[in-house]
Amino acid sequence: MIFKKIHIKNFQSHKNSVVEFTLGLNVLIGPTNAGKSAVLRALQKLIRDYPAGKDFINEDADSASIELTFERDNKEYKITRSITATKNLYYLSVENQEQEFGGFGREIPQEIQNALEMFLIELENTDEIDLHFLDQHDPLFMISKGSAGVRSKILGRVGGLHILDKGIVQVNKDTRQENSNLKIKVEEKEKIQNELNDFPNITIMEQIVEKLFNEYRKLKQQVDRKDLLKSYYNSLTPLAIKGKQLKTYIDSIPIINPNFNKIRQQIIYLEQIKMLNTKLLTLNVAIRNVENKIIPDIKTDFNLLRKKIIQLDNIKKLSNQLYQLNLKLSAINIEKLSREIEEKNREWVFLLRELKVCPTCKQTTTNVGEFYG
Repeated sequence: MIFKKIHIKNFQSHKNSVVEFTLGLNVLIGPTNAGKSAVLRALQKLIRDYPAGKDFINEDADSASIELTFERDNKEYKITRSITATKNLYYLSVENQEQEFGGFGREIPQEIQNALEMFLIELENTDEIDLHFLDQHDPLFMISKGSAGVRSKILGRVGGLHILDKGIVQVNKDTRQENSNLKIKVEEKEKIQNELNDFPNITIMEQIVEKLFNEYRKLKQQVDRKDLLKSYYNSLTPLAIKGKQLKTYIDSIPIINPNFNKIRQQIIYLEQIKMLNTKLLTLNVAIRNVENKIIPDIKTDFNLLRKKIIQLDNIKKLSNQLYQLNLKLSAINIEKLSREIEEKNREWVFLLRELKVCPTCKQTTTNVGEFYG
């Protein structure tokens, strides 16, 4: 990992400072209170969350931010720590893909730690030491870290030798365990071999066992075939039931022997009915023509009224003919023809009402409409 730049805003004496790093050793030089240590503390705040609290925020501001840009595995990373009176957030940006982390308390988010790879060194007694930061008043590296054995263990952990030691210890443990298991298996083998020696006719027994196994295999095939046939039977049973029901229904259908002579007679009768229906339509047209001639003349001349009465008699005769035709048609569609007859009768009554003529005596009356409504 290579640090490239740190951007500090409102952290202690730094209101808006940018420090760019170069490859190799970087040294901060300046007078007292110039903010050299504040740069390191800003890095510690970003990486270790130290110092705690919010006293480090510049007195002229109510928030602070620290942004570190670094490179690792040919990728550019950017970690930002933003601190306000109510919020405490981390932002991780990797190749312009940003994530936000909040609500982590005093523990640095694991994603931030994994990106930095600046972990604390854990010792066997659960103590942790920080080999990445050294204060100006701290002794030189490793001088105050206990005995030579402790320092050796620390260097071993820095180099990852403790992982190798754990691996060797685990391998030795597994080796001892497998040797113990092997010894037990050897003893079991010898015991079984001794038991087999007590059976001189083992070859004959093997043949018997093989024969029994073959018989078992045949029996299992038969059982499997039985189960298969049973499943087929269960699946076909509903079809058989439906087939019986269908056969019963087919047997219940009566045998139809069509009478073609009767059908031909009915067809001829139907043709006659059609002809009668045509005549009926012609009569209806004639009735409407007579009605149209009667209505305008009846208002002007009583002599013509008598003639119209005679025409009404003709209409009555036509109605009788219509009635006879209706009787002939009723055998086929009596309901429909009845409605038509009723309609014609209403039209006839309406016509008499308009003419003010009594249908019985053929005399004019002003009250005919009261009896034929």
